[in-house]
Parts: sequence; C-alpha cells; structure tokens
Amino acid sequence: MKHTFFYSLFFLGISVSFSSCYYDVESELYPATTLSGCDTTAVTYVSTIEPIITSKCAISGCHVTGAQSPDLSNYTGLKGSIDRVNVRAITEKTMPPSGPLSPCNVLELQAWINRGAVNN
Repeated sequence: MKHTFFYSLFFLGISVSFSSCYYDVESELYPATTLSGCDTTAVTYVSTIEPIITSKCAISGCHVTGAQSPDLSNYTGLKGSIDRVNVRAITEKTMPPSGPLSPCNVLELQAWINRGAVNN
C-alpha cells in the first residue's frame, strides 16, 4: 500500500514537471540559424547592410564623420572597422547603445561579414 502511494506521488510529480510553463526565445536557442522570415541568402552591402548601419550606427552624433570613431558612414570606414563591428554589434551586443540589433539584423550582418564583407 505504501509503495502504491509513493509511486502515485512520483508519477504525479513527473507529470507536473513536464507540463510546467517555460519561455524560449528562438534567437537565444538557435543563434546560428536563420530566423523565420529572415533571408540571409541575398544579403548585399547596398540593399541590406548599408540601411542597417545608416539607421542604427551612422546617425547624428555617433559613427559619422567628425563624431565618434570609427566612422561608419561609408563602406570604406565600415570595412576598415569590420572586426570591431563584429565584436561590438554581434558578439558582445553592446552596440548600438540604444539596444542590440534585431536578431535578423545580426544574422544579416554576420552573413555579410562571413562572405567577405564585399561592397556589392
């Protein structure tokens, strides 16, 4: 009789633990994979990367000519600082200071860098 009670209690505990709530963030669980709706196959500097940089990084008072270094307002400045951008925006996620890039932007930037960061 005691064994039946303990087995019942054991299986009840297991069933409760399997049905408990949790919250998963896809970009944290699968950072190296593409996100739903985020196409990294056709990433180019002109159509994908430049808009990200000009809207998030090369803005007034930040990474533009005469402001904070590095100057990311053009391809040459970005290409010359690509290692720093990779660390700060992708690895550490400490840039931009307003908050990290979206998971899709991170994947796009990483794909572009992995393909040689070409001016296309």
